[in-house]
Amino acid sequence: MKTHKDVPHIKILNLLKKGKNVLRDIEFANFSGKLGDFADEDSLRDRGKMDAKSWWIIHGSHAPILQNIALKLLGQPCSSSCCERN
Repeated sequence: MKTHKDVPHIKILNLLKKGKNVLRDIEFANFSGKLGDFADEDSLRDRGKMDAKSWWIIHGSHAPILQNIALKLLGQPCSSSCCERN
């Protein structure tokens, strides 16, 4: 059973979760729209020249939430072995 003392903590946790999503969305908008630090000449040039993981390590530091997601996805090994078995 919730008491009045628990309500502020729940509200704060919900705001933190929402805030993180807002920050993530802002970072994604900047990345996809080539805005802010993503509009840097080096960042734009390197998009086509570097592998994605190296690019995120070098140019993603100003978007830490998005960088974390990208590095987790890019760090996963790829394999077609399941497809080849069938």
